[in-house]
Amino acid sequence: MGSAKLATNLFRIAQIEGRYRSQNIVEKERAFDVHREIRPKVRQTMLEMSGIMTEEPPVAKDVKKMATQERKQHQMRASQHNPGSWYLASPKASDPVEIDLSKDL
Repeated sequence: MGSAKLATNLFRIAQIEGRYRSQNIVEKERAFDVHREIRPKVRQTMLEMSGIMTEEPPVAKDVKKMATQERKQHQMRASQHNPGSWYLASPKASDPVEIDLSKDL
């Protein structure tokens, strides 16, 4: 579960509990009515702010594929800068490759 979904659930719960307390709701049916009233409003707010519903997060790329792509890009850049010695600058398959996962967020 992503941080956006956790935050959405916490926000929704806090709003519903606040309504229960402010209106002194103790009946089960009225509690369900409040839940049915607030939930769509929270979902609409999240959609307006992020453009993504929490149950439809963007799919992350496969880490191994990303590492292979990064390695190939690194090799291409190294060969462009020093065409005769590209094999000296390229990382080995066992070398760690730094991947910026913040791009997926």
